[in-house]
Amino acid sequence: MELSAYILSILALVMMTLPSALKGKNMKGILVLLCLGNAMMGTSYLLEGSINGAVSSYIGVLTTAINFTFEVKNKPIPKWLIGTYMGVSVVMNVAASGGVDLSMLLVIGAAIAYQMSVTRKSGAQYRIWILFNILLWCVYDVVSESYGALITHGVQLGINIVSMLVYDRKTQKPPCS
Repeated sequence: MELSAYILSILALVMMTLPSALKGKNMKGILVLLCLGNAMMGTSYLLEGSINGAVSSYIGVLTTAINFTFEVKNKPIPKWLIGTYMGVSVVMNVAASGGVDLSMLLVIGAAIAYQMSVTRKSGAQYRIWILFNILLWCVYDVVSESYGALITHGVQLGINIVSMLVYDRKTQKPPCS
Protein backbone atom coordinates (compact mmCIF):
# COMPACT_ATOMS: atom_id res chain seq x y z
CA MET A 1 0.00 0.00 0.00
CA GLU A 2 1.36 3.35 -0.95
CA LEU A 3 1.90 5.83 1.87
CA SER A 4 0.61 8.59 -0.39
CA ALA A 5 -2.74 6.77 -0.75
CA TYR A 6 -3.10 6.70 3.05
CA ILE A 7 -2.18 10.37 3.35
CA LEU A 8 -4.74 11.33 0.70
CA SER A 9 -7.35 9.18 2.45
CA ILE A 10 -6.70 11.02 5.72
CA LEU A 11 -6.97 14.42 4.00
CA ALA A 12 -10.15 13.27 2.27
CA LEU A 13 -11.46 12.17 5.68
CA VAL A 14 -11.09 15.70 7.01
CA MET A 15 -12.77 17.25 3.96
CA MET A 16 -15.61 14.73 3.83
CA THR A 17 -16.44 14.54 7.54
CA LEU A 18 -16.72 18.27 8.08
CA PRO A 19 -19.98 18.48 6.05
CA SER A 20 -21.62 15.83 8.27
CA ALA A 21 -20.40 17.59 11.40
CA LEU A 22 -21.72 20.98 10.27
CA LYS A 23 -25.32 21.74 11.05
CA GLY A 24 -25.71 22.59 7.39
CA LYS A 25 -28.08 25.51 6.95
CA ASN A 26 -26.25 26.42 3.75
CA MET A 27 -25.11 23.84 1.23
CA LYS A 28 -22.38 26.02 -0.39
CA GLY A 29 -19.70 25.22 2.20
CA ILE A 30 -20.69 21.55 2.22
CA LEU A 31 -20.30 21.36 -1.57
CA VAL A 32 -16.82 22.96 -1.55
CA LEU A 33 -15.58 20.51 1.09
CA LEU A 34 -17.09 17.56 -0.78
CA CYS A 35 -15.46 18.65 -4.03
CA LEU A 36 -12.03 18.72 -2.39
CA GLY A 37 -12.64 15.47 -0.50
CA ASN A 38 -13.78 13.64 -3.64
CA ALA A 39 -10.65 14.77 -5.51
CA MET A 40 -8.42 13.44 -2.74
CA MET A 41 -10.39 10.20 -2.38
CA GLY A 42 -10.32 9.61 -6.14
CA THR A 43 -6.57 9.99 -6.22
CA SER A 44 -6.23 7.66 -3.23
CA TYR A 45 -8.33 5.02 -5.03
CA LEU A 46 -6.25 5.50 -8.18
CA LEU A 47 -3.03 4.91 -6.24
CA GLU A 48 -4.56 1.73 -4.74
CA GLY A 49 -5.62 0.47 -8.16
CA SER A 50 -9.38 0.77 -7.48
CA ILE A 51 -10.41 2.18 -10.83
CA ASN A 52 -14.17 2.26 -10.20
CA GLY A 53 -13.66 4.13 -6.95
CA ALA A 54 -11.44 6.67 -8.71
CA VAL A 55 -13.86 7.13 -11.63
CA SER A 56 -16.83 7.64 -9.33
CA SER A 57 -14.93 10.06 -7.09
CA TYR A 58 -13.79 12.18 -10.03
CA ILE A 59 -17.34 12.23 -11.41
CA GLY A 60 -18.34 13.39 -7.92
CA VAL A 61 -15.89 16.30 -8.20
CA LEU A 62 -17.39 17.40 -11.51
CA THR A 63 -21.03 17.05 -10.48
CA THR A 64 -20.46 18.74 -7.11
CA ALA A 65 -18.78 21.69 -8.84
CA ILE A 66 -21.75 21.99 -11.21
CA ASN A 67 -24.17 21.79 -8.26
CA PHE A 68 -22.19 24.53 -6.53
CA THR A 69 -22.86 26.90 -9.45
CA PHE A 70 -26.60 26.31 -9.06
CA GLU A 71 -26.37 26.83 -5.29
CA VAL A 72 -24.48 30.13 -5.74
CA LYS A 73 -27.18 31.35 -8.14
CA ASN A 74 -29.84 30.10 -5.68
CA LYS A 75 -31.43 28.02 -8.44
CA PRO A 76 -32.72 24.47 -8.16
CA ILE A 77 -30.74 21.72 -9.83
CA PRO A 78 -32.80 20.50 -12.80
CA LYS A 79 -34.05 16.95 -12.48
CA TRP A 80 -32.77 16.13 -15.97
CA LEU A 81 -29.26 17.10 -14.82
CA ILE A 82 -29.46 14.77 -11.82
CA GLY A 83 -30.56 12.01 -14.20
CA THR A 84 -27.63 12.84 -16.46
CA TYR A 85 -25.23 12.56 -13.51
CA MET A 86 -26.58 9.11 -12.71
CA GLY A 87 -26.41 8.01 -16.34
CA VAL A 88 -22.82 9.20 -16.67
CA SER A 89 -21.92 7.33 -13.47
CA VAL A 90 -23.37 4.10 -14.85
CA VAL A 91 -21.74 4.42 -18.29
CA MET A 92 -18.32 5.46 -16.97
CA ASN A 93 -18.22 2.72 -14.33
CA VAL A 94 -19.28 0.00 -16.78
CA ALA A 95 -16.58 1.24 -19.17
CA ALA A 96 -13.97 1.32 -16.37
CA SER A 97 -14.79 -2.23 -15.24
CA GLY A 98 -15.19 -3.66 -18.69
CA GLY A 99 -18.50 -5.21 -17.63
CA VAL A 100 -20.89 -5.63 -14.74
CA ASP A 101 -19.51 -6.90 -11.44
CA LEU A 102 -20.18 -6.45 -7.73
CA SER A 103 -17.72 -3.60 -7.23
CA MET A 104 -19.21 -1.66 -10.14
CA LEU A 105 -22.74 -2.09 -8.78
CA LEU A 106 -21.65 -0.89 -5.33
CA VAL A 107 -19.99 2.18 -6.83
CA ILE A 108 -23.05 3.01 -8.94
CA GLY A 109 -25.30 2.68 -5.87
CA ALA A 110 -22.95 4.93 -3.91
CA ALA A 111 -22.87 7.44 -6.77
CA ILE A 112 -26.67 7.61 -6.90
CA ALA A 113 -26.88 8.10 -3.12
CA TYR A 114 -24.20 10.79 -3.36
CA GLN A 115 -26.10 12.66 -6.07
CA MET A 116 -29.23 12.52 -3.97
CA SER A 117 -27.30 13.87 -0.96
CA VAL A 118 -25.77 16.88 -2.69
CA THR A 119 -29.05 17.94 -4.26
CA ARG A 120 -30.75 18.32 -0.87
CA LYS A 121 -31.38 21.76 0.63
CA SER A 122 -30.52 21.07 4.27
CA GLY A 123 -27.89 19.33 6.34
CA ALA A 124 -30.44 16.86 7.73
CA GLN A 125 -31.51 15.79 4.26
CA TYR A 126 -27.87 15.60 3.17
CA ARG A 127 -26.90 13.37 6.12
CA ILE A 128 -29.59 10.72 5.54
CA TRP A 129 -28.57 10.23 1.91
CA ILE A 130 -24.84 10.36 2.64
CA LEU A 131 -25.39 7.59 5.22
CA PHE A 132 -26.45 5.23 2.41
CA ASN A 133 -23.53 6.47 0.31
CA ILE A 134 -20.98 5.77 3.05
CA LEU A 135 -22.37 2.31 3.79
CA LEU A 136 -22.04 1.33 0.13
CA TRP A 137 -18.49 2.73 -0.01
CA CYS A 138 -17.53 0.68 3.06
CA VAL A 139 -18.66 -2.52 1.36
CA TYR A 140 -16.84 -1.48 -1.84
CA ASP A 141 -13.66 -0.78 0.15
CA VAL A 142 -13.74 -4.30 1.60
CA VAL A 143 -14.44 -5.93 -1.80
CA SER A 144 -11.72 -3.89 -3.55
CA GLU A 145 -9.28 -4.23 -0.61
CA SER A 146 -8.95 -0.43 -0.36
CA TYR A 147 -8.19 -0.37 3.34
CA GLY A 148 -7.04 3.25 3.53
CA ALA A 149 -10.37 4.26 2.06
CA LEU A 150 -12.19 1.88 4.44
CA ILE A 151 -10.66 3.64 7.43
CA THR A 152 -11.74 6.99 5.98
CA HIS A 153 -15.28 5.80 5.28
CA GLY A 154 -15.57 4.04 8.66
CA VAL A 155 -14.69 7.21 10.56
CA GLN A 156 -16.94 9.24 8.26
CA LEU A 157 -19.79 6.82 9.00
CA GLY A 158 -19.35 7.25 12.75
CA ILE A 159 -19.25 11.04 12.52
CA ASN A 160 -22.30 11.07 10.27
CA ILE A 161 -24.31 8.94 12.73
CA VAL A 162 -23.29 11.13 15.67
CA SER A 163 -24.18 14.25 13.67
CA MET A 164 -27.60 12.78 12.85
CA LEU A 165 -28.21 12.10 16.53
CA VAL A 166 -27.06 15.55 17.62
CA TYR A 167 -28.62 17.70 14.89
CA ASP A 168 -31.46 15.76 13.32
CA ARG A 169 -33.34 13.97 16.12
CA LYS A 170 -35.65 16.94 16.61
CA THR A 171 -36.13 17.62 12.91
CA GLN A 172 -39.86 17.91 12.30
CA LYS A 173 -39.64 17.45 8.56
CA PRO A 174 -38.66 13.96 7.34
CA PRO A 175 -35.00 14.12 6.25
CA CYS A 176 -35.62 12.26 2.97
CA SER A 177 -38.10 14.75 1.53
